[in-house]
Amino acid sequence: MRVLHIVRQFLPGKGGLENYVNDLAQAQKQKGYHVEILTLDRVFGTGQALRASELIGGIKVRRVSFLGSRQCFFPFVNPNILKRYDMIHIHGTDQLLDMVAFYSLFYRNMRRRLCFTSHGLFFHTESLRRVKEIYLRTITRFSLSRIRHIFAISENDADILKKIKVKSEIMYNPIKPFVDIKASGKDFVYIGRISSNKRLNLLLDVYAKLRERDQEIGHLHIIGSDAEEILPQIKIQAETLKLKEYVHFHGFVSREEMAEILSKCAFNISASRYEGFGLAMVEGMSAGLLPVMHENAAFKEIYQRSGCGFIGDFENTDQMADDFMKWQKTVTPEMHEKASEFAHSQSVDTIVDRLDILYRSAQSVLRNDKQRNIGGLPIAVHTKKTAIDRIKKAIQKGEKYHVAFANTNLSVQLDEHPKRDEIIKHFDVFLNDGIGCDIASLIRKGSFFS
Repeated sequence: MRVLHIVRQFLPGKGGLENYVNDLAQAQKQKGYHVEILTLDRVFGTGQALRASELIGGIKVRRVSFLGSRQCFFPFVNPNILKRYDMIHIHGTDQLLDMVAFYSLFYRNMRRRLCFTSHGLFFHTESLRRVKEIYLRTITRFSLSRIRHIFAISENDADILKKIKVKSEIMYNPIKPFVDIKASGKDFVYIGRISSNKRLNLLLDVYAKLRERDQEIGHLHIIGSDAEEILPQIKIQAETLKLKEYVHFHGFVSREEMAEILSKCAFNISASRYEGFGLAMVEGMSAGLLPVMHENAAFKEIYQRSGCGFIGDFENTDQMADDFMKWQKTVTPEMHEKASEFAHSQSVDTIVDRLDILYRSAQSVLRNDKQRNIGGLPIAVHTKKTAIDRIKKAIQKGEKYHVAFANTNLSVQLDEHPKRDEIIKHFDVFLNDGIGCDIASLIRKGSFFS
């Protein structure tokens, strides 16, 4: 199966969304999919021009030019490219989504091949919020009306979509867990972009208050790329607060380097105003780190689902510091283990398997436009020759093609089965097998199956 992932930024860009799409694409490649990426040809914030096409980790990356900026851009996407793929998976609400949705108006069956994952929509910052809300209720709502399958990565995203009358299914972002390390130190770590939305200034203020209360408290490590070139002023703030020897700025590091840093830590800390999901927070938990989080919607959801960590208001620095110090005294090794268990339950393999069912279900519909619903089964209208030809074609292409033979007994048994819909999704085609379904077809449709 040929799958195209569409995402505004991809490698060598650095961030949670880039890593998520790469991990998903690599896992699907290992499962046997032919996977490609479509993205923009410049990295936001750097102006770095990228090649129109290249292989990254064995996956072909196609890049398109655009006009505009991070907030709003016009991508030059050739619609003929989209016709090459069996499934098109769009990540995030932006003008790439809008462009594909527009093209779907003119290409037969394209809508059936589209799925979408929310990734926090576009409310990561408060800037232009009113404009974003209007855009969401109008253009984005129309674009999502053209998408067959919509996934929200959090309850918060699902609630926002529900308000604009868009139905979604929750599929929490998977993580790539740390499996070879266990946090055994006492330090703090922040992992993520260095940007105004992450509010590292408040993080430093709270950390300074913690040091006032306990001079033996662990050091603070800051890991991440400087997306908005604000690191110099953050370093000045650290010096002003007399934290220079206690705060360590690592920049973007390899996974091996990050593992070494995490092993010295006990807490993963963030004062972020808004998160789509909190991917870095959950990945840190996989190493046994306890999350210390600002009370935004995504972090509240992580806290409620995991039952781990500490959540408070970073804008109230003294209260945050006081409450953390009280909570820290209650921390036990079992809490770190619980955090690790929660994170490890959200591996990328679970998402790949779930998407596999969806993709093949969508392909079943596309391959068999002529179907008759008999006893709740979508039985394809095939002659013996066309059915054999279709199966041969799949074999020649090396595709997986799951065939079920539908007779009266199967129809009755499935009708009463508690996992009926899930079972049906596992098959690409149902073929008629027996006089019972033939008679039902004659009664309902006026003719036998061929």
